[in-house]
Amino acid sequence: MFPWKTNEYRIFGHQSEFVRLAEETFPLVCRTDFMKPGFALIDLGAEFGSRAMRLGMSEVCARFDSLFQASQGRRLVTRSMTRFDQQTTTKPHVDGSELESVLVLGYEPTQVRSRIFMSDFSVCAGTQGLYPAEFLEKFNPMYAHGTKMLEPFTTELTAFDPGHFQILLVNNSCARGKLNGRTMQGVLHHADVPEPRTDVQRIINSILLTPGPRDAEDTLPPAERQRFMESDELSEYSRA
Repeated sequence: MFPWKTNEYRIFGHQSEFVRLAEETFPLVCRTDFMKPGFALIDLGAEFGSRAMRLGMSEVCARFDSLFQASQGRRLVTRSMTRFDQQTTTKPHVDGSELESVLVLGYEPTQVRSRIFMSDFSVCAGTQGLYPAEFLEKFNPMYAHGTKMLEPFTTELTAFDPGHFQILLVNNSCARGKLNGRTMQGVLHHADVPEPRTDVQRIINSILLTPGPRDAEDTLPPAERQRFMESDELSEYSRA
């Protein structure tokens, strides 16, 4: 199982194919067991365009919402949309504090070198007789011991190309309970940026989705959505 092979998580995409891409990646990402990676990488090539990718990300999120409703009877609600220049090496982590969530990261081409890793802390937790949330509390990967325990469960995304437009979809959940066929089982992600640069940017577009009841409404302010979709403005650094 570990590391996951490139053909088990990477899909090549083109403009106007985002419904298909969502349908292919949904079962890889929104897992409730350990038969799939918990992440997927969509490679759009070097010439796709920033705003076109952001539109595609929005379309993928909308289709994920529909598929989640069909499979779980719950919505995936958009909680945040932001863009930032991130050039700091990170430790394995989840974004936010939700027990269940999906993180959609859109990487723009850059000359900044980086490597991306996914660590299956949910599987690792099971080997210790722990729930994923308990594992993070007991073996915090911000420290060397926790990171060491995750090494056998870590996949480097060797297919990740910093020179391409790419969408990384991550099961960002942190379950607190037994496998039940309903609760999403997450993975940790982290980036290695060995040589940050001040002369160029490494732009990441980020959307966070969280489950809600079928009648839940999006609470994201329309202005925030519009700014994400149409503006080149960047927010302050965010860990990703």
